[in-house]
Amino acid sequence: VHNIITIDFSLKPLLSEAGNVEFLLAEGRDVTARKQAELSLQVSESRFRSILENIPLVGVILDQQANIIFANDFFLELTGWPREAILHQNWFDRFIPAAKRDEVYRQTFDAALQDEMVGTHYEYPILTHWGEERLISWRATTLTDAGGNLTEVACIGEDITDRRRGEH
Repeated sequence: VHNIITIDFSLKPLLSEAGNVEFLLAEGRDVTARKQAELSLQVSESRFRSILENIPLVGVILDQQANIIFANDFFLELTGWPREAILHQNWFDRFIPAAKRDEVYRQTFDAALQDEMVGTHYEYPILTHWGEERLISWRATTLTDAGGNLTEVACIGEDITDRRRGEH
């Protein structure tokens, strides 16, 4: 059985008194564990992205300014928007009806930024490209960096418009 390790090498020239290179000093560090951890993280992120892309639910990730940095295909089909038209656009300006915008911002995104998310389940309408309102039942969670600082808000939602119409 052969174990393959990854070594990070650095070379430093050792000069003579005349300034000529006499030797090269090689220093190596075993970085196998770090490389394996990086690969494992890439596989995990790829798996997460694949699930989020293919789940039959709305999937959106917002940055700290509420700009859209990810939207899955299901969301794009539901709303009629092409990905390039909504990426880096403000979520609230683009998708939340004007009459509900302030209330939804305060109860959801602002609460997440202040780490005051009492509950992570919300229901509020979004606007499609055609101006139709769709009622979405949301679950949101905050994503943090290694230092515990909030970096993004990830949201998964179910379109409950037709179900609610059937209840009335």
